[in-house]
Amino acid sequence: MTVSGSSKGLPLDPEEVIQDEVVCSCAQLFRSDLKRVLSENYAITFNEFLDQTGAGKKCTACLLDVEFIFSEGFDESTWVNRFEHRMGYNETKLKWRRKLFRLIDQVSPNVCQRLTEVIPVFAGNGIIENVWVANSKRGFEIGDRLVDVHIDFKIRDADGEMRHKTRLSAPPGEAICFEASQFIGDKDRETELVAGSLEISRQWSSDALRGASRPHFEVVSTGSVCSVHSQAANSPGISYFGCWHRPGEDRLIFAIINYEQRFLTALF
Repeated sequence: MTVSGSSKGLPLDPEEVIQDEVVCSCAQLFRSDLKRVLSENYAITFNEFLDQTGAGKKCTACLLDVEFIFSEGFDESTWVNRFEHRMGYNETKLKWRRKLFRLIDQVSPNVCQRLTEVIPVFAGNGIIENVWVANSKRGFEIGDRLVDVHIDFKIRDADGEMRHKTRLSAPPGEAICFEASQFIGDKDRETELVAGSLEISRQWSSDALRGASRPHFEVVSTGSVCSVHSQAANSPGISYFGCWHRPGEDRLIFAIINYEQRFLTALF
């Protein structure tokens, strides 16, 4: 039996089909597709996993789910074994320095991960932008292992000048809303449209599972509203973007943020 939407066309058991779900709609990948790749390659890294499956390569909205599937079922000792299997380590052949490093790793505290993303900010006559950051379990069975997440906001204008920075915190199960547009443009908002950028850094208060906390920004104007999630900057190289445009109904706004220390060229 084959799931019609699966890009891999892999056979599944009937009971598995009932419990299966699409994880990456861009690549039409099911949970069973991803688990099968893991079962067939014991030493695969996360980046290799993404390259092989094609998950998270377009809109990146599925990356949290893909990361969760990749990591579920593995404890710390399993990760060490996978790494050593990949690198060809043998316990009897480990050098004294490697053994010392392993001993230090066992007694050293874990360091909380910091995630940083940059999004555009729009403001103007009848236009405001809100940023939402939730600290949610999103249905994951992670019990009490969800802790406060601290969010640092840094707002710059179109010339890159710092306009405002602040830190807010989201307790487990809650969300914060931050109006970013109030710090760019004129205070009376008489200008038709101005743009800037917002750097968002998330860091957790202690060692824990991070749940779902990807920032979303909401642009509100007279008679309309839109919302989209943030994502990491594109990798080096050429990137393409396309979309439908209905002139009688849509107002499209394109913003390009150069987060690198080099020139960027854009062709429309």
